[in-house]
Amino acid sequence: MITRREPLALAPGQARSRKPPSRRLGSVAEAVAATPFSQNDAAASALLGGTRVLRCESLDQVDVHNAIVQGLPTATLVHLKKSLIHLDMVDLGRALGVSERTLNRHVKENTKRIGVALGSRVWRFAELLARATTVFGGQDQAERWFLSHAMGLDGHRPIDLLQTSLGAQLLDDFLGRLENGVYA
Repeated sequence: MITRREPLALAPGQARSRKPPSRRLGSVAEAVAATPFSQNDAAASALLGGTRVLRCESLDQVDVHNAIVQGLPTATLVHLKKSLIHLDMVDLGRALGVSERTLNRHVKENTKRIGVALGSRVWRFAELLARATTVFGGQDQAERWFLSHAMGLDGHRPIDLLQTSLGAQLLDDFLGRLENGVYA
């Protein structure tokens, strides 16, 4: 049975606004303050060079989605490569599901945009690295964790699980459990 929602009651003299709330945020600080999830988005954006390099207006998920669909600039890969401490291009390529040679070609051709599939995986990797950085207290520890065998992931290395969307979801869920103190 389908039920209808009743409209919210308004106070006398109060008009219902037809204008949707604005989703544009002026700065990373405002983005971080806006929602609890945007702190990881801000950190992921910073790993990729920020909204200027990503060429999106804000850290709103719709804007990031649109930037990915339009094709992220290869400068995001250049910035990500420079941001990494322990992960090399072979590890990054494994995590993104492409060869080291493909990544190096994208980095050398800094004027082109990367495809939607690779751009989506780049953003997902940056999100997960940002979340792991929060969980483990620093990017150095997070990257070391990506390369180590995790007991809670049946002995798999987190970097190897990133090859599929299901593996990335497993990592996200596992990091969520670690954040909440549930290790099993």
